[in-house]
Amino acid sequence: MASTNTIYTNIQNVLNVDNHLLELTYTGTATGTISVFGSVSGINFYALTFDPLLSQPAGSSGGYLIDLTQYAGPFLYIGYTNASGSGTLDAWICSKDIN
Repeated sequence: MASTNTIYTNIQNVLNVDNHLLELTYTGTATGTISVFGSVSGINFYALTFDPLLSQPAGSSGGYLIDLTQYAGPFLYIGYTNASGSGTLDAWICSKDIN
């Protein structure tokens, strides 16, 4: 994460599983916006909305988990837009079926 670029994870096909846990960890001095995108078609992706809002990198290291219990869509990915600073961003997904 550096400059004012936008980075994305690979698109994840989560069609045959029901529950997902995303882990985000960031280091350094980056300030920016993390978004989770979903799609039904795999062509058009839209940002998911969260209540409460997702925490955002604000110049120091941190991280958190995002619980997507019963997410109905077949595709997911994470995007990050850096406004300033630099650092690293790691993202992991764990998916489980309830059957």
